Amino acid sequence: MKAYHSDAIIADGKQLLQTIHTLFDKQCKISAIVNERILGITLIPEASLWLHCATNMGIGDRSYFYVRKQGEELSKECFYHNNNIWPYVIIPKINPLQTIWRIYLLDKADTQLPAFWHGAYGQAKLIFESNDMDSIRPIDRMHDRHLILLEMTKVFANRDWSVIAPIEELQPRVTAIDDRTYQVICCYWNDWNGLVRETTTYVVEDNTITAKDSIQEVLYPYHCGIMF
Repeated sequence: MKAYHSDAIIADGKQLLQTIHTLFDKQCKISAIVNERILGITLIPEASLWLHCATNMGIGDRSYFYVRKQGEELSKECFYHNNNIWPYVIIPKINPLQTIWRIYLLDKADTQLPAFWHGAYGQAKLIFESNDMDSIRPIDRMHDRHLILLEMTKVFANRDWSVIAPIEELQPRVTAIDDRTYQVICCYWNDWNGLVRETTTYVVEDNTITAKDSIQEVLYPYHCGIMF
């Protein structure tokens, strides 16, 4: 079983997220084409990568990357975009784990970029290292029953993450299960779900991903009490 070294995962992840935010700031319009090589990936020839920026319309919207195939018209409804980019990315023979990791992060970009109203339910804090855990600030609402729990006080007041798990178990991991199956494990914090560990499995055939499956495990349940 091959694994992507944790230090490299963290460094690459931070750099990619910074690049994603820079792209958003530079190309903040409803839809903009993106040079995917800036993000360290290569698409199949007939596909192009686009960035949708959330609009303040309707009941909510989110920002995300999506793929347009050659000759395909833009959808007028932002929620109808195909934001599954993984079927269109070429997986290289050399260092495929890095590309798999970047695909995962690009799929999670909608949780990192600005959102509007109901689109904000999916916003998340990706956990790369202990500093990311330390930066979690549960929303303090008087009617939130979770905040009066002793365990919650111990965890978030004292930053005692051992109550949940050793920090090493909360850091991202990318592994090759076999020659065609790859797995990404990454934790994130969401104000409506709590601390979640997501395990995503990708199956690769002929240098492209043919199947994807994700399982979410709630390590620490939490609900901020806000209903948009």
